[in-house]
Amino acid sequence: MVLVEDRYISALKVKSVMNKNLITVIEDMSIEDAARIIIEKKHNALPFVNKNKQLKGILTTTDIIEGFIDYIDSVDYKFWG
Repeated sequence: MVLVEDRYISALKVKSVMNKNLITVIEDMSIEDAARIIIEKKHNALPFVNKNKQLKGILTTTDIIEGFIDYIDSVDYKFWG
């Protein structure tokens, strides 16, 4: 355990360091719009909710990149040069 000023760092609680200004995305929002919010707010992940504002999961930057890659792989495209 780490001791800082006579207190163990293990006593530090999540609620004392978490951001209370919650930004969420709606589950039927486009990946592009969600990506723009993540970039604008400089977050690595955002909770996503349904229309009733119930938590459905966490959208991460990895999820977005995987979604874009899957989309690119599914589209028939050609390079012109």
